[in-house]
Amino acid sequence: MSTASRHPAWGVACVTAGALLAASAFRSTTGVLMEPIEHSTGWSRDVTSGAASLNLVLYGIAAPFTAALMQAWGVRRTVTASLVIVGLASAAVTLIGEPWQLWLLWGVFIGLGTGSMALTFGTIIANRWFVSHRGTVTGIFSAATAAGQVLFVPVIAMIAAGPGWRTASLVAGVCSLVMAVLCALFLRDRPADVGVGAIGAASAQDVEDEGPASGRWP
Repeated sequence: MSTASRHPAWGVACVTAGALLAASAFRSTTGVLMEPIEHSTGWSRDVTSGAASLNLVLYGIAAPFTAALMQAWGVRRTVTASLVIVGLASAAVTLIGEPWQLWLLWGVFIGLGTGSMALTFGTIIANRWFVSHRGTVTGIFSAATAAGQVLFVPVIAMIAAGPGWRTASLVAGVCSLVMAVLCALFLRDRPADVGVGAIGAASAQDVEDEGPASGRWP
């Protein structure tokens, strides 16, 4: 086995792909659960679609600020915190009794949480950890984002049709929290954090610079 194949960058890439897949999946579950929530609570489509629309709006607002947030606070911290927020919000949806609670959890927390992992997250990891194979890794990250809806949403729909939407939302929350633990354990901001250079780099400095590595966890 070559040194490159054992490089810790591949582990970081796997965790990144998982987080991107999870973010895409969790954001999409709102559409699947709208009708079951309406039937269970008696709320109108205006309530559920309004919460889902707020989710999309805040997702779009948060996404452009992702790079600055990750630069200031650190990639690992930002992604882990975002997954925790999404997980807790998804779990808390099972306890809702008023429309404003759905708007707050679906619209605000899940919208901002998933938006904080959008657009630039995969690019930052690819640029910092890979000089060679960067295009391949970026493509994998894009595929992971698309796969979230394809793989996870049908499972959530099946659970919602069986045990119920509260169970489905709880499953999504638990999955998000598990992914947060994996990111906290295995995601690193930069190769220097584990004492290596990027894959294909001639030296530790032969990587696209994105400013000082602030906000690191030990």
